[in-house]
Amino acid sequence: MKLIAIQSRLDPGAWADNVERAIAQVRAAFANGKPDLVMLPEGFPDYVRPSGVKGESMQGGTVLKMQQLAGEGDCMILFGMIRKEEDGLHNSAILVDRDSVLCVYDKMHLFSAREVPQLDEQSLFVRGESLGLFDTPSGRIGVIICHDGTYPEIFRALVLKGADVICWLMNNGNVVSWAKHHAMWNIVPIAIANCVGPAVPVGEEVCHSMVGSSVIVDGNGAILAEAGSQEPEILSAELDLSRWREIRSNGDKMQAVYTVRRPDLYGAITEPNR
Repeated sequence: MKLIAIQSRLDPGAWADNVERAIAQVRAAFANGKPDLVMLPEGFPDYVRPSGVKGESMQGGTVLKMQQLAGEGDCMILFGMIRKEEDGLHNSAILVDRDSVLCVYDKMHLFSAREVPQLDEQSLFVRGESLGLFDTPSGRIGVIICHDGTYPEIFRALVLKGADVICWLMNNGNVVSWAKHHAMWNIVPIAIANCVGPAVPVGEEVCHSMVGSSVIVDGNGAILAEAGSQEPEILSAELDLSRWREIRSNGDKMQAVYTVRRPDLYGAITEPNR
């Protein structure tokens, strides 16, 4: 799989500029050869803003523009968007090709910030109720969004359900070290697409920061491509998904994770909090 991760610039309230800049980056990536999958960050068109979060419909401009772009590159595009539905706003990851919307994943773990309403996803969004697993011609893609990655169970669950690669859409801090460790512990490549842009004031003495540091790592946690923290960038990597499937099935020593693990002892993980 040839995977492109776009680190885009997000200026709050500037939907058209944010989308057009990202489109230009993707087109620049196409000039270096056809990718199988392009990924863009969480809520890249317009997420955090001082006046609060707004959403758009699936029939809106972002989805249509991403489908047109997928047609240009003859590829799939995975992107984050605040999706507006009758039941409220959803923090979503959407996979499209030239012809259709292939899959939608809604963020399951919503960030709690009771004293900062503009960041309190518990009150802003409708919670997702299922794992982000997208079957594609290139492999089974696991998808998580930002705060989802705070919960180690989700990485293992995705791989146990057959994820060949995990795409992590971000709009916040530097989690490169997290990606390296989760990839190594679960023997799966992980790609992060994060935003850069100005710190956004969202409360008294509180700002939301977007620090880039997008990364693609292999199933050993080795960095294949890494971005800085200030500027928009394009990351590209060739991922041999079959190699990591084989290691997960037959790995030895520290990579015998899936043959030595003891699920009969892990029941507490699925019990409610005490």
